[in-house]
Amino acid sequence: MSVPRIYRFLQILLCIELVMPAVICAATFSLKNASTVATFDESGLTSVHDIDSGSSANFASDHWSLTLDNTTLRSTDVTPQIRKTNAEEMTYSYRLRGYRIEVVYWLKPGWRFVAKQIKVFGGTKPDFSVEEVVPVEMVLKDTVLSTYIPSSYEPQIGLTVAESRKDLPGKDYGAFLRLPENHGVMLVVQNPYLKVEHHGQSVAISYTPEMSWHAAWGAFASDIACISPYQLSGERLPREMLLEWKIPSSSTPNDGMDRAEIGSVEDRAGHATHVHN
Repeated sequence: MSVPRIYRFLQILLCIELVMPAVICAATFSLKNASTVATFDESGLTSVHDIDSGSSANFASDHWSLTLDNTTLRSTDVTPQIRKTNAEEMTYSYRLRGYRIEVVYWLKPGWRFVAKQIKVFGGTKPDFSVEEVVPVEMVLKDTVLSTYIPSSYEPQIGLTVAESRKDLPGKDYGAFLRLPENHGVMLVVQNPYLKVEHHGQSVAISYTPEMSWHAAWGAFASDIACISPYQLSGERLPREMLLEWKIPSSSTPNDGMDRAEIGSVEDRAGHATHVHN
């Protein structure tokens, strides 16, 4: 091979090496801090691992959907462009029916959870309506042994959880999925008017803003979802309080939150308020 041909061959190899990181499968991407590791593929989050406790959650799929102007847009409709924006952030970009949509994942220093947010940058019209947001639509690889879905509850007026959920505007506050080996995963969205649907290995969390948005305001940003693994303590509290006018039973129910799940909300989800849109 002549010298010019060798140089040309080396130039081609260099170009390939420079281009490949932009198009390589997202399974090679990860976000990591001192306590948590998150991995991603071409459609979203594939795993979250808590280094200290050893707890992990593994996902077969991670999707989302939006209903804008009475038309539902789904992440499965197109293939996103993926980029690791910086050491703390992954961005999936979509073009759907004239809208530019970004789904951003964060893992900041000190966090034991991954934050996820959907952003809509305009469309074919200057204004659009937002009917429904589904930021969490996931299927777990790990076997889901049981779930706990915290809901609206007003014991001070004598209502049960079921009665409170029926009569009050707020419904669910997220989902805790209990997995083998005393692992669990917390899925919450920073919105008090959620609807959680759980079937087998799949879970979806949605809310209905029913609002108009003007493109002049900038991007519409969904409420933030938080995804976090945790280690179960094995100590569960009653789902409902004992009403003061009722006689307690001889045994205390253990059908409520595990103490570790309470700690997960306090320790993890609260930090997500520091994410700036």
